[in-house]
Amino acid sequence: MKVVTYSVPIVRSGERIGVVVIDYSLNEMNTFLVKSFESLSKRFLMIDPEGRYISHPDSARILNRTLATDEKSIVSEETKKTLLDSLYRSESGSVKVENKTGDRRIHAFYASIPSNSWKVVLYEYEDQLLSAINTVFRVSAGIFLAGFVAVLLFVYFGTGRALAPLREVRAFLAKIVRGDYKGDLVVKSNDEFGELATDLNLMQKTLEQREEELKEINRDLENRVEQRTAELRETARLLETSNEELGFRNKQISDSINYAQRIQQAILPGQQQISVLLPEHFLIYRPKDVVSGDFYWIEQAGEKIFIVLADCTGHGVPGAFMSIIGKLLLNEIILRDGVTSASAILTAMSDGVITELKKRENSGSLDGMDMALCVYDRGTGLLTYAGAYRPLIKAAAGEVEEIKAVSRSIGDLKREDKPFVEHELTPAAEDTFYLFSDGITDQNDAENKKFGSRRLKELISEISGKEMSEQKTIIEEALAAHMVDEEQRDDISVLAFRLIK
Repeated sequence: MKVVTYSVPIVRSGERIGVVVIDYSLNEMNTFLVKSFESLSKRFLMIDPEGRYISHPDSARILNRTLATDEKSIVSEETKKTLLDSLYRSESGSVKVENKTGDRRIHAFYASIPSNSWKVVLYEYEDQLLSAINTVFRVSAGIFLAGFVAVLLFVYFGTGRALAPLREVRAFLAKIVRGDYKGDLVVKSNDEFGELATDLNLMQKTLEQREEELKEINRDLENRVEQRTAELRETARLLETSNEELGFRNKQISDSINYAQRIQQAILPGQQQISVLLPEHFLIYRPKDVVSGDFYWIEQAGEKIFIVLADCTGHGVPGAFMSIIGKLLLNEIILRDGVTSASAILTAMSDGVITELKKRENSGSLDGMDMALCVYDRGTGLLTYAGAYRPLIKAAAGEVEEIKAVSRSIGDLKREDKPFVEHELTPAAEDTFYLFSDGITDQNDAENKKFGSRRLKELISEISGKEMSEQKTIIEEALAAHMVDEEQRDDISVLAFRLIK
């Protein structure tokens, strides 16, 4: 069962004394929405900030698909990009797109849920909308015309006779509004006013009875409030007693995560090792949490230097575990087995992740990593690059070239048949190379606009000729000016280097 958990602290006198935790089932929520949603196209969905389905008419896709990678979606890949850009750009709104075949226009309406940044999206085909609007217009016009004619006839023929009984009804209703339920409205005829008088008399008696019932309910509620107040006092006492135990458990968890940080830092290459292999370099490494899902790996085997920057699925503790698996697999494939081809290393890494995580037995797993890998042969002076979703940027004399990666993650079962591709370069002394995770380009500002790969490449074009330490400072300052007070949304890593024979 797919479950979402919300927790809220209980605070008294400025101190946290407990936590209220509420779980609810995504499956039940989805069933309710499927039954309740009024949509012409019967197409709606709810997604989280990573684009995963939280609710969908096809419940099998919940948490197992994302809007960006859903091959069954009715919209094309380009349309998905347009829709996702709109979703990330504003809290609510609408966008017009085309379906996958391009023969029908779709109106996508969306809005955010403030408490968790989920997006509710409703698809409606334009032709269905227009048809429904025309139908409503025709029906409304007919009803209005018929009602207008009926009102004219009633006013013309019935005004004189209706005024006197209406005055009596008005006086009777005013008496009821004041709380006076004594006396009945006299029934003088058998027409509609007679029926109305009978109904009003019945309403008067019902209201009088309801008033007595409400008084009894109020007395019962007062007794219950006193009882609940006593129970809450006892609950508060128990919560205060358990507060120390909760604090102790919280400290244990914090200590464990801090220890995991020391372990992760221990497996990453030290600054001295990096400086020996890459004398001209800079590194920006900013985990979102205490531990990171990004990692870098720099080693030498014979005449070849291997430079790796990887972005694991997720961040925090899950991402850190994946980074350890990635580091161990690189040690086995390159240092133990002697594989030196960039594309062969990525292929072996993907096979290793699938095996380690038993993904063939659990095909719904999305765990894996994106990776950029460079192999520099000191003997030949050649640099070989291969990438899994992570590109390589080469810059020299203000000119920037992006060498694109293959659209396949390490450990992706669905794209095993898509081979990794090698790119061979002959670097010059002034060439600077940049590897980076998507944490820097996806970081948003106060208006929810991303830093973006275009801005990063423009910045690199301006600074690529400067000293490496100065480049690092400029990039960090540009990122800080973009974020201001916005929270970091993902792990951020940038590794830049120049090669010396």
